[in-house]
Amino acid sequence: STPMLANRLQAALGAELFTSYLAPTAEMCARILGGLQPPIVIIDATSDLPFPLDELVGLMRRREALLLVWGADSETGERVLEVLGGPHTSTIGLRPIDGAEPLMDYVLSRTAQPEPDR
Repeated sequence: STPMLANRLQAALGAELFTSYLAPTAEMCARILGGLQPPIVIIDATSDLPFPLDELVGLMRRREALLLVWGADSETGERVLEVLGGPHTSTIGLRPIDGAEPLMDYVLSRTAQPEPDR
């Protein structure tokens, strides 16, 4: 479930690197996306989306964000990847059967701070 995935990521990555926001509506999702740096969006496609896919498409097409689709092997995940994926997007599908580590690696790669010069 989405809250379980979010809790697992926050526990593994720490609150300073990862904070989750659950967006049950497109309007709330738009407000949350406006303040994210770097913008990383994880869509939990292991269950139905909380709002219609066309609303998600409208939100994501206007943003520079890394979009991770958790549950890419599900019917919902396949639909999301079909509509939002492509060679010129930052949309990546991940399968739960492969574990959460690849998901964490993508989040870490986008949130890593460069080491200061000595």
